[in-house]
Amino acid sequence: ANRALSYSLAAFTTNFDGYQASFNDVVAGAQVSRLINAGSVRSRGVEADVTLRPTKGLTLDISAAYTDATVRNFLCPTGAPTSCNINGQPLPYAPKIKLYENAAYKFGITDTLALELQTDVTFSSKVQYALSETPSTIQPSYAIWNASVAVLSDASGWQLRAYVKNLTNTSYSSFLTAGTFAGTVRFVPRDDKRYAGLLLRKDF
Repeated sequence: ANRALSYSLAAFTTNFDGYQASFNDVVAGAQVSRLINAGSVRSRGVEADVTLRPTKGLTLDISAAYTDATVRNFLCPTGAPTSCNINGQPLPYAPKIKLYENAAYKFGITDTLALELQTDVTFSSKVQYALSETPSTIQPSYAIWNASVAVLSDASGWQLRAYVKNLTNTSYSSFLTAGTFAGTVRFVPRDDKRYAGLLLRKDF
């Protein structure tokens, strides 16, 4: 439990036939979404997790993932436009790069209380949310930076934490889809804007 360095590394490759997906189509002049057999897809990549404890009270956690997820052979629905030829394009919800870093430093301030300083950053490269591969449903790369400070007691199991989420006020979407008639519908996550709060916690 007190090892200065721990890590894990994994590589994977998956080929999948009969991939089921929702596909936007136009029926009687109206846009509809229907479930189709999208053909074959492939996902491959590497993942790494590292935990470093360089000094007493300081813990650094780093996670990284590289994923190459693509459509290998898309089965266009009958009557679909030629634009549905998306072989070689990225799968939805599959950014190539995801990174996470967390740093926490805890030290005693009295015989029974400790102070913890914490910060974390999450990064995602651009991600496509639609199988139709439309430019308007791409979320550009972004990073979210959070920070907190806590007073806690390990013996009694309580802590009071003040935190700020999304320090840089970075706006991003958790999902994008084409509108029913025009435009793009954007789903907004809770931390789309900067916010702060207090958290009181007691472990039993």
